[in-house]
Amino acid sequence: MCILSCSIMKGRAFLPQSISDTNTKVKDRLFHPMMKTTLQIHSTCLSFLCLTLGLGSALFCAPHSAVASRQQGGKKSTAFTPLSTEPTHKRSQVVLEPLPSTGESMTLTPSGKHKDTQTAWHGAALVTIVRGDPQRREVALTFDDGPHPAFTPRLLELLQQLNVRATFFLVGKKVDRAPGLVARILAEGHDVANHTYDHVNLGHAPLELAENEIRLGNEAIHRACGTEPLYFRPPGGHHEPGVLAAAEKMNMTTVLWTDDPADYANPGAEIIESRLLKHIRNGAVILLHDGIEQTFEILPDLVARLRHDGYRFVTMSEMAQHLETNHSAHR
Repeated sequence: MCILSCSIMKGRAFLPQSISDTNTKVKDRLFHPMMKTTLQIHSTCLSFLCLTLGLGSALFCAPHSAVASRQQGGKKSTAFTPLSTEPTHKRSQVVLEPLPSTGESMTLTPSGKHKDTQTAWHGAALVTIVRGDPQRREVALTFDDGPHPAFTPRLLELLQQLNVRATFFLVGKKVDRAPGLVARILAEGHDVANHTYDHVNLGHAPLELAENEIRLGNEAIHRACGTEPLYFRPPGGHHEPGVLAAAEKMNMTTVLWTDDPADYANPGAEIIESRLLKHIRNGAVILLHDGIEQTFEILPDLVARLRHDGYRFVTMSEMAQHLETNHSAHR
């Protein structure tokens, strides 16, 4: 049939139109049914072939898809991932240790728990400091409850920028966890002082327990920086006679305060600053806490305002020296 078809196609140009038309009709009659059958067979074969190839492709590609997925989930993936809006590092929140044996507020102001407590002497030795020399335009910033590895370095850097020296009342067990910070505090010109070892309420504690807490706190500080602290602050300001006696027995001066803005409760940076500026006076001992972000925020403005009003910033050692000098002059 192929030969016949080729002969007809080749001879078509040399035949008359009638013959050509006749050949066309003959060709159509000869090839049309056969071509239809052939196309149907080809269509069936192609369908079978596609089905076979499709199954083979699926079987072949599945393992490669799994490999691609593994590569995409690993380092070889080049897919773009948008940057997260979350901070890379969340600042950890510092929680002040509560007094284990009391649930009362730690807010202690001159009009409250300390109103009847005055700076006390035993001969020429200071036993208790509540306020510095009222004749001197100076204040002492004190920070309780440190050191905190995530916060204290920032506080030290800020104080250095502000050219302020302060006093840090340190918790012994925290000192043992970060001794390097204690050495740094001392090296940068600040005072290191004792805030007990376990930050416990000594209000109704036996004398032996109070002595032990003070002693352990001193030992921790000495291990960290080689210095014996001279000043002690009882947690919560609980300064019953037994606590004062325990500190005096160990040749330490108990330090309380004149101004407490209750920064540990996070009342707001503006509230902390306004509470301090409202009652500040000569010889003020300001109670703040190491680890409070709101306190950190207000320090630059607080320092600037107090300096503008003529105040100097001193450590407890300096304040005690000025008290002793004044006391000796009036004896």
